[in-house]
Amino acid sequence: MYHSLSRSRLLALAVAVSFAGCSAQGASGISATPMLPQHGTTHFALTGPVAHKAAPGPFLYVANVGGSSSSSSSSGGGGSVLVYALAKRGKLMRAITDGIGVPRGLTFDGQGNLYVVNAGGGSSSSSSSSSSSSSGASVSIYAVGTAKLLMQVTKGLNAPTAAVVNSKGFLLVANGATSSSSSSSGNSGSVNIYRPGNRKLAGQITAGIGSPIALAVDGNNRLYVLNAAGGSSSSSSSSSSGATGASVTVYPAGKRSPSLTITAGITAPTAMAVDSAGDVIVANAGASSSSSNGGGGNVQVYLAGTTSPAATLTTGISSPKALALDGSGDLFVANASGGSSSSAAQGSVAVFSGSNTSPARTIVAGISSPDALFATSMGALAVANAPGSSSSSSSSSSSSGAPASVTVYAANASRPQRTITKNIGMPVGVSINLH
Repeated sequence: MYHSLSRSRLLALAVAVSFAGCSAQGASGISATPMLPQHGTTHFALTGPVAHKAAPGPFLYVANVGGSSSSSSSSGGGGSVLVYALAKRGKLMRAITDGIGVPRGLTFDGQGNLYVVNAGGGSSSSSSSSSSSSSGASVSIYAVGTAKLLMQVTKGLNAPTAAVVNSKGFLLVANGATSSSSSSSGNSGSVNIYRPGNRKLAGQITAGIGSPIALAVDGNNRLYVLNAAGGSSSSSSSSSSGATGASVTVYPAGKRSPSLTITAGITAPTAMAVDSAGDVIVANAGASSSSSNGGGGNVQVYLAGTTSPAATLTTGISSPKALALDGSGDLFVANASGGSSSSAAQGSVAVFSGSNTSPARTIVAGISSPDALFATSMGALAVANAPGSSSSSSSSSSSSGAPASVTVYAANASRPQRTITKNIGMPVGVSINLH
C-alpha cells in the first residue's frame, strides 16, 4: 500500500510492544501488539524440531497476564501462554507457564520455536537447559508445538519490551532501561544481540536508542527500532539531526550505528509495522491537530529509505494501539476508542487497502478495548481485547464490563468467527501459528 507497499509483497517481521502503569503511555496494565512470526528460512536450531502429537492447526497463541484457572504454575510473576486449536472450535490445548513471568508478547522463528518476552518473575521448574531459575526479566524459548522450555535468556536484560529473530537466527531484544553493563552514556535502553542458540550476550546497540518499545526486521535483515524517547545522536550522514524525541532508527544487518533516523511525524508512538522491503508504518496516540476524530492520533506511512511521511492516516483512527499487515499489504489498525466512521465507544479495527487513506472497512463487532492484534498472510485476523467497561454490540454479554477475550475473524470478515474467553485474564499478545 501507498505506492511501494505493494499488495504482492509478503509480510516480513513486525514487532511492537507498548506498556503502561510502570513507565510508559497507555491505560492500565500491559498492552502489546503481537510479535509476528518469521516468514523466511532461519538457521536457528536449538535442539532441532521436536516430534509431537497434537490437533491439526492452525493454533491461536495468547500471551496472558494473570493466572489461568487450569494452571498449576509456580511462576512468581504470573501469566501464561495459552494455546487454542482453532480447528477444534477454539479448544484450549495447553497452558504454558514454566518460564513465564509477566509476559509482554510473543513471536516465533522460522522453525516454529516460540519466544516469549517476560518483564520478570518467571521461574523455570524443570528445564535442564536453563542454567538457573530466573526471577527477573527473560526471553523464554519453547520447542516447536510444545510447552517444553528449551532455554531462557536473561543476560543483559533490563525491562525488555520487544524481541525479534532475524533470518540468520540472531535474537534481538529491546531493553527499555539501560543496564549496568551498558557502556552507553546518555541513552535510555539498548538492543541486545544473542547468537543463534546461545544465551550469552554477544553485543549491544546503543547509538540512536531511546526507550525502545518496538523492533522489526525486513527482508534484508535491516533492524528497525521504534524509540519512545530520544537516543544519543549518531554519526549517521542520513540523519538530519540527533534524535531528541521519538524516532525510528534503522540499522543495516550486522551494524550497530543507524543508517537512517526517522523523526518527522512521530510524536507519541505506540506501535510499528515494517514490510519486507523496508516500508515503515508508525501509530501515534494522542491528539492530532489535523484530525477530526474524537480519540485523536494518527498513523504515519514512510516509504523505504525515506524520512518524511508519504501518507498520514487520520480517518477512522482513534487512539491507535496496535498495527498488523497481512500478506497482500492490507493494514489493520486497532483503535482504543471509536474512530470517526464508527460509533463503537469501546474501540474498533480499521482496515486500509491499497493507497487509500480512508479505511476499506471498520470492524466493531467483537471489539472491546483492543490491545493487540495479528494478521495472517491470508488475511485472517486475531484481536486481543482487554476487559472493557461495556459490552460491544456483538457481545453475548448484556451486562456492563465486557470480559477479556480474543476474537478471530476470517479473511475479509467483519464479524468474529470465534470468540474465546476461557482462561483469559489480560491478553497482551496474540499470534496464529500452524504448530
